[in-house]
Amino acid sequence: MLYEKILIALASLSISSFAIANYEESFFSSEKLEKKISRMEHILDLNYDQKTNIKEIFDASTKEIKENFNELMIIKKKMMNLNPNNIDYDSEIKSLSLVLGKHISEQAIIHGSLRKLIFNELTEDQRELMNKRFDERDQRSIKRKLRKKVSNLNKNRDRKF
Repeated sequence: MLYEKILIALASLSISSFAIANYEESFFSSEKLEKKISRMEHILDLNYDQKTNIKEIFDASTKEIKENFNELMIIKKKMMNLNPNNIDYDSEIKSLSLVLGKHISEQAIIHGSLRKLIFNELTEDQRELMNKRFDERDQRSIKRKLRKKVSNLNKNRDRKF
């Protein structure tokens, strides 16, 4: 059971390091945040007060997200530098994986509260429009994955052995 948890923690660490390789640069750049706000303003037809409040929400949460992200990177480096031949390896990896899980859950909570604060700034019509856009995006993603799967099946079918 302990080894399963350790393997899960290591797998999530390797996946998270791959997935968030450029996360810091992409999320924390002021240019990227301005682009997000501008896009929201265009799509949702935000008024000046809404735009200002959403910008403040992004600015306030960016600091918190960045601090948590830096902690995640420190834990990741510690886990990568552990020596598997060390006697205390199991206990060290277990304690680091617990801390890693705590920070990942904090990150999810921060993102959830960020979304909630932004939704609270929107009118009911804007919320419906935003949810509609999310649904359309999800549908495009599903269709893209299905097309890729069909394409791969066709490639394998046509392949000569």
